[in-house]
Amino acid sequence: MKEELQKIYDSEINVRIESFWDAGWRVAIMVGDKWKYSTYFDLDLDQIVLELHNTEAANAARKEFELRFQKGDLSQVDLPLITAAGTVSETLTQAGLAESRSEAKRLINQRAVKWNNQLLTSDTLPSDRKSGDIIKAGRKAARLQ
Repeated sequence: MKEELQKIYDSEINVRIESFWDAGWRVAIMVGDKWKYSTYFDLDLDQIVLELHNTEAANAARKEFELRFQKGDLSQVDLPLITAAGTVSETLTQAGLAESRSEAKRLINQRAVKWNNQLLTSDTLPSDRKSGDIIKAGRKAARLQ
């Protein structure tokens, strides 16, 4: 399937499974520098990954899904690495976990931002932050360099 998509878009593509819905899976396909989205119904995760990658990738995706979404354990999941900025909202924005500082501040006010599973209620970065810390905004997460 990945080869067929590369022929359709006439370029190298990257594929990632982005989120789960009750009705199916959302698959993001990066063509050049733009993401295109498709939703797959009546397929399980293993079938989609096998179609787009291989058995090894399917097993890795299954393990990451179980750790990240079923167990809520992000410590063993491969997360993007980020650098802390001056404030939480700046860090979220620079890391791509929020579109803007305003959105980041709304997430903080809505109690949707956690640092190492501790709820952040202000825009001030924790003073005891260290490499490997995990920041989570809604469903998105990243690891501090």
